[in-house]
Amino acid sequence: MCLQETLGWSANLLKLDVAWNLIIGTISPDFRSSGRLDTLVLMGNGLYGEIPTKLGECKSSIRVRLAKNYLKGLIPAGFFNLPSNTMLEPNDNALSEEMPTLMVGDVLSKIDLSNNFMSGPIPSAIDKLPTLQTLSLDSNRFSGAIPPEVE
Repeated sequence: MCLQETLGWSANLLKLDVAWNLIIGTISPDFRSSGRLDTLVLMGNGLYGEIPTKLGECKSSIRVRLAKNYLKGLIPAGFFNLPSNTMLEPNDNALSEEMPTLMVGDVLSKIDLSNNFMSGPIPSAIDKLPTLQTLSLDSNRFSGAIPPEVE
């Protein structure tokens, strides 16, 4: 099964919350929003595979909660650069790439990447997120020093 690409296309849909169901499968690589979807909650299901790049291009996103699935690979860099995104929670998955080096999200206040397999350095670009209040990076495979911009 695949979370269909047309699911977020409704012109009136503002919030899609299907948390803690038994949805098993992948998220379609073409899944995207019609432009009004501000909250996407897919946590606590059986979703696997990679997070589609197009999901990180939804300019209306305010909250993205993908926690507690079986998603792997990288987090699309677009999530860290969306103009309205305040919350990014892809924690408790199997994400394994490095964090993006470019981050300019003006209103991103919470990032929870805990309990994944993220690797590489913690990027100093985190300092470019002026409203960031919560950064959870525990239980990963980050290496190197904590950038002075983050301390």
